[in-house]
Amino acid sequence: MTPRSIRRAAERKARKLARKAEKANLHTAEPSVPVELPPAPADFSEICLPPRSANLPPVDPPRSNPMSANPTPADLPPISAARLAANRANAQHSRGPVTDAGKAVSCRNNFRHGLAGSFMILSWEKEEEFDELYENLRAEHQPTGPTEVLLVESMAQHYWLRQRAMKLQYLSFRSDAPMVLDQKEFALYLRYQTTHDRAFHKALNLLIQLKRNRAREQAASQIGFESQKHKRAAEERKQAAEQRKQSAEKRCEELHHFAVSLAEAKVDHQKVLTLGARMPQTITALAERAA
Repeated sequence: MTPRSIRRAAERKARKLARKAEKANLHTAEPSVPVELPPAPADFSEICLPPRSANLPPVDPPRSNPMSANPTPADLPPISAARLAANRANAQHSRGPVTDAGKAVSCRNNFRHGLAGSFMILSWEKEEEFDELYENLRAEHQPTGPTEVLLVESMAQHYWLRQRAMKLQYLSFRSDAPMVLDQKEFALYLRYQTTHDRAFHKALNLLIQLKRNRAREQAASQIGFESQKHKRAAEERKQAAEQRKQSAEKRCEELHHFAVSLAEAKVDHQKVLTLGARMPQTITALAERAA
């Protein structure tokens, strides 16, 4: 601290003590004792306090704040044993609702608009309209699987809450003039309308993305099935060509064998014809030899 700040701190301390002394004199109906400001120290090494008057009440030493983060035992007021026992007995009387019905009632103690927290249909709303909205969304998007069903349900809830926020905004205006009755409430309803509107579009985009991914997977599987079908047809055609080739080769072998057999038969026939033509001469020669 600078010498100037030290001097000003000492003056503020002195004025504070003077005000306390005046208040004490007023309460005791005694003449106030003038308190003179102390002179500033020459070396400013320490803050000089004014001398205490004999008529001033004793000043307690400064204590820290009992509500501070780390209070000391000296800061806390003493508690008697009877008071401590009474506090413990009172703590056992009410511990909040225990049954489900009591919890259901207590959870709505601070209920105001129903735009946050768990979703519910209010008394001035029609549950049939919400059911119709949900069924229309299901019929339009045709959810497949639990994830898509949950997204459609979330879309219905957020759209319903968005419409509720708009109705509450309308009720925030005066009927006789275009003025908002409560600016804070109107801003709150407008913020919730924007929040549920974004949540609705987010769920819608996720649902569309899931459907698109499923369509791609089905197309890929269909393409794979078609390719396998074409491959199987090509293999069948190849097998048929191999069978035709084998049958043609077999027929060629049979024709070759038949041609060879025919040629051999022709040779044998020619031999027989040749022997038949030579038979008379052979018989004549044999007869001459016998004579």
